[in-house]
Amino acid sequence: MLGCRLPVPGPLEPLYERYYCWKYGASDSGSIHRDELCPYVLALYEALASERGVPLEQVFRGTVYLVPPLKLGRHEAYQVAYFWERGLRVRIGDMLTMGATAPVTVAGAVTLNLAEQLAMCILGWALYGEKRLHLGSAISVMDMRTTIRPYGRPEMAVTNLMTAQLARHYGASFSGHKIL
Repeated sequence: MLGCRLPVPGPLEPLYERYYCWKYGASDSGSIHRDELCPYVLALYEALASERGVPLEQVFRGTVYLVPPLKLGRHEAYQVAYFWERGLRVRIGDMLTMGATAPVTVAGAVTLNLAEQLAMCILGWALYGEKRLHLGSAISVMDMRTTIRPYGRPEMAVTNLMTAQLARHYGASFSGHKIL
């Protein structure tokens, strides 16, 4: 689940989203959003780990996103560092949008995605000792009429296939956002 279904103050959505998901058996997105929430997110996961009787690392989910291409923003970098210092892994993701945060052409978007995926793998190696090469794809297009990022456009399937072929070529694992 991405986003909170409860009528709560916007800045607190990441906390309530987790509570809602845990209460009803859904999977939270792990988004942190705000630097000042880091201690509270940590406290929530510590309580969940204690309740389930498992190590904190087993239940912790934290995710930040590269919004401008190839740039881990100041707040996202702070959040990664905050949890890294406590021995927890924050996932770094991207969701390129052709015509907005990526080139409008499929080839250009896939090339930029490859660069971002390799940069994220290098960060994973440096911060967490991750040894595998993994390429992901979550590329969509911008709908110029509504200025939204529609999910499930045909271009998404094409960019998934192209990135999967690159993963095969480089001997990497692959995952892509799918169209239902």
